[in-house]
Amino acid sequence: MVEDLLDEQSRTISVLWSEDSSRFVCWVQQARFTAFIVYGHQKNSFETLSIPEIEMPFESSLKGKESRCIGESESPVRWVTNDTLIINKTGTINFYENHEPNGGFDYSYDITIHFDKQGKGSVVKIKKMPIRH
Repeated sequence: MVEDLLDEQSRTISVLWSEDSSRFVCWVQQARFTAFIVYGHQKNSFETLSIPEIEMPFESSLKGKESRCIGESESPVRWVTNDTLIINKTGTINFYENHEPNGGFDYSYDITIHFDKQGKGSVVKIKKMPIRH
């Protein structure tokens, strides 16, 4: 539930409803990241919907390299339809050689997630976006 997102460092709580009000996403903006939960109307109440594990397009290129992801954040962008949500995932990958910094990159992707009637989400599209500073 929403309470799971809250702690003493929470800054802002926001809600974005689908057009037909059958689903909503609730997210908390914290100091260095954003956390969210998607809910859908099931029977007589709202239930947490299943978000798929999202493998980023660059992840396979990191295998065997010493790297660390810092400042990763996932934020809802908009409901495309009543059962399709776009989220934006941003972060920074730092590379290391012998435990010393050795380059890296920032990333930003819009990820389209479709929810079926049972509330299970699946990734439909991943689109690279410009980096916003």
